[in-house]
Amino acid sequence: MIQPLQDIGIRDSPSHGRKAAVLGELAAAGFQVPCGYAATAECFDAFLRANGFPYRPSEYAAWSAEIRAALQRYTFSARFADEVSACVRRLRDAYPVDRLIVRTSALCEDRRSSSLAGVFCSFPGLDTCEQVLEAVRGCYLSVFSDGVLNRHAEGLIEADALKAGVILQRYVAGEVSGVTFTADTTGMDPRTVKISVVRGACSGITDGSAPAAIYVCDKESLEVKSSWGGPQILTPEVLRRLLESARGIERLSGYYQDIEWTLANGDLYILQARAITGFREVSAPSAWEIADDPSGSRRWTLRHDRCLPPLVGEIVSKCTDASGAGAYRYGMEWDSVQGAIVNGYLYESKREIPAAKERLEAYLRTLNEQFDRGTGEFAEHISPELSALVEGMERQYLDPRLPFPALRSYLDDAESFMVRSAELHWRATTSEWYLGHFFRRRLERFYDAISAQDLVDTVYGKSMMIAEREQLYELAAEVRASPALTELFSRYQFDSIVAARLERMDDPVALHLLDRMRGYGRRYGWLYGGSLEDGALYRGGEVSLRECAGRIRCYLHVDLDEYRRNVVAIQANAARLRRLGYGRCCSSADTELFETALKAGEKAFLAGDDHAYLICSKKYVYLCDALSKIGEAFAARGIIDAPDDVRFLTLAEIRGCFVGERGMRDAVRVRQESHATWSSMLPPKVLGGATGTPPDASPAGLEGTTRAIAVPVLRGESGTRKNARGRIHVGFPAGSAGDGLILLLDHGHEGDLTTVLGRVQGLILKMGTPACHMGIIARELGIPAVYGVGGEAAVLVDGDEVEIRGETGEVVLLAAASAPLRR
Repeated sequence: MIQPLQDIGIRDSPSHGRKAAVLGELAAAGFQVPCGYAATAECFDAFLRANGFPYRPSEYAAWSAEIRAALQRYTFSARFADEVSACVRRLRDAYPVDRLIVRTSALCEDRRSSSLAGVFCSFPGLDTCEQVLEAVRGCYLSVFSDGVLNRHAEGLIEADALKAGVILQRYVAGEVSGVTFTADTTGMDPRTVKISVVRGACSGITDGSAPAAIYVCDKESLEVKSSWGGPQILTPEVLRRLLESARGIERLSGYYQDIEWTLANGDLYILQARAITGFREVSAPSAWEIADDPSGSRRWTLRHDRCLPPLVGEIVSKCTDASGAGAYRYGMEWDSVQGAIVNGYLYESKREIPAAKERLEAYLRTLNEQFDRGTGEFAEHISPELSALVEGMERQYLDPRLPFPALRSYLDDAESFMVRSAELHWRATTSEWYLGHFFRRRLERFYDAISAQDLVDTVYGKSMMIAEREQLYELAAEVRASPALTELFSRYQFDSIVAARLERMDDPVALHLLDRMRGYGRRYGWLYGGSLEDGALYRGGEVSLRECAGRIRCYLHVDLDEYRRNVVAIQANAARLRRLGYGRCCSSADTELFETALKAGEKAFLAGDDHAYLICSKKYVYLCDALSKIGEAFAARGIIDAPDDVRFLTLAEIRGCFVGERGMRDAVRVRQESHATWSSMLPPKVLGGATGTPPDASPAGLEGTTRAIAVPVLRGESGTRKNARGRIHVGFPAGSAGDGLILLLDHGHEGDLTTVLGRVQGLILKMGTPACHMGIIARELGIPAVYGVGGEAAVLVDGDEVEIRGETGEVVLLAAASAPLRR
């Protein structure tokens, strides 16, 4: 069914998609919206049914390319084609000079939580009914794009929302276009309106391809507070009209708006309006009090701005305290922290340590004495203790159906392991200190000179983490050795799509890879259990094929043969160095000293890698597994509604439910509402104490020296209030360009940001604003970005180390590509 836009409204969002419904609502309210029509999502369903569409939603990811190819062959019904033809004819009769535009209005886009900006297609500049029908097909195809189906496979889009309405409108080619944000999404100020303006079509803003002028205005007084970025395009009169229109749309919608508009022949047309995603309200300072520090005398720093459910917050805070207590005991001031949860947000405060220097020196002497005896802190003390705890939990971990009473003891054991492993963490890392300082002193007497690399080569061994990485090297090599698998990983950039397609391949090479991936998954399912800082409880077990495919993708650039050659070279160098060392031994006492040093160095090397395997990767694994199983048991017994609701209980409440089962549904609902409220708030970066930023503290004598370099500063518009450091990569990465990248792009439409998430630390755009599609996605995901830095960005080249400062919109060059990073 196709209706005039002005005949639909917000009530029609389930049938037409929110984009079309909002335009209809605005048109009915008197705002000038280009005249047009809206086809329902039922037209989409009818198109698929009439052509015998055979796929179920669970199959979409595995057959994404075939689905798109099928849709290219499908035909429209005569009735639908006639309706479209009639709409085209009426628009052409009414506006004979103007062309038409077809836009997707998917049921899953323009939501408050996620806009899906830039994912669905628009087709401007159309003339004929045939062109319009092909554009409708293009809109339907975009529903089955890999980017959309990947989100569906990950559970971010429900199957019922994988449908699309379509908008057919008069295409208004304005002389000036722009995007208005009715609230400042950087400073989170609802009183400020930001307007980005370009000459020509609005696509210059949304894809970041045109230089923009930016106006910052007061929402109430309508006064311009500042402007920058290019020649002043808007007159005061036009600015006032834009601001009044923006205020009216915000009042009508009831929330802050992201509005696309264009000016043509003096008329202001609204092209789109949707809720701003990622806006955080600022609450009163009195709401942010540290319970353990009511006087506010200590300085507490926000660790991250994710609001955690009560149980997750309690766990993370408890782990932070345990780790800080371990550092405190041994005088490690730089990591002697205490954690506190305030309204779901984790804050940390450093604790002063009496006689910290003396404590640390005493511990280092003890450490040194251990290694002098050929023993090691990790190998002799830490690993046996933690391994015994792990051995005691393995049965519970591997048992998918533990009896209900056994879950309580599993919980206790798992919590004890988390706390103890966190307490021991800093003791475990001191093995690395030994290698960097004491071990060198032990060996230097046997050599004229020895480099840091030679020191490591001398004691290099295969750690548990290296063994895990080697499996991924080998899996990646299998992919590269097969043309079919190489094509699969290179053609499909989303891991859910790769995994789904891989599962339906019957090629022997693919089947062998799948078998090895499942073996890897069973062995290392716990290794990447998450930091809990996203609020989820990661359950242990097998690595999913999707996650395994993602891990393999990260290693596709690794040459397995070269890796093996390097290992052989390390072993040969170690043998050479040992021969030289033994040759300098003049007595049996010298030989004993040399061998004792080597034995200690070997243990220190393995400890430096294996502590990450046993502590960093495993500290949350068993507790998350226990709580996930408890959530399932509680839901089955009616204590909570759903397993995931366990995140809104406390550890004490959970233990209480084992003593006397009682319903916790009401408590969960209240806390879920509170969590939703505080998730929409902007937490202060610092609570209590002094307001200045303290200098970084690090172990004295453990850092190398670096040369200072000139520090040019680029300035633009910040997309988030976060900072980031990384290496410059000029242009959008087409392949495996490494991790920790700061992308330097001409504009915000050079690629799909979601295909490189996890590798990108931040964005620098020469043109564009946070209103471009990539900017919207970056803001939603909290990726630091600076926009509109202009031609001055040419001073940056691949490999430069830079810092993005989200508070100021600055990009600071820390070190040129040929220089070490300045600390």
